[in-house]
Amino acid sequence: MVETDIIAHLIEVEHQASSLVLDAQIEADQRIADARSRSDTQYKELHENLINSLEKQAGEKILDIKQSYEKESNDFSQKITKTPKDISAFEDMLEVLLFKAE
Repeated sequence: MVETDIIAHLIEVEHQASSLVLDAQIEADQRIADARSRSDTQYKELHENLINSLEKQAGEKILDIKQSYEKESNDFSQKITKTPKDISAFEDMLEVLLFKAE
């Protein structure tokens, strides 16, 4: 009978150990899920911040380029407008190029 008590006790210890392992696995899974959830939340937050920052930088760069383009275009237009025109020389050149083919 002592042998059956020892075997029963060992089986009980094995069940307790199995229960402890199962509880530990459940706890580990829960911790992993919590950590994954926190890291996903942190990732999404950092991702949004990065996207917003890049969009802001792109908008500022586009605005700078548009302003630079408009300034250069206006400067060029003013330069062209202020350039003196020699209409008679232009007409003479057209006469030579178009009508006096030699």
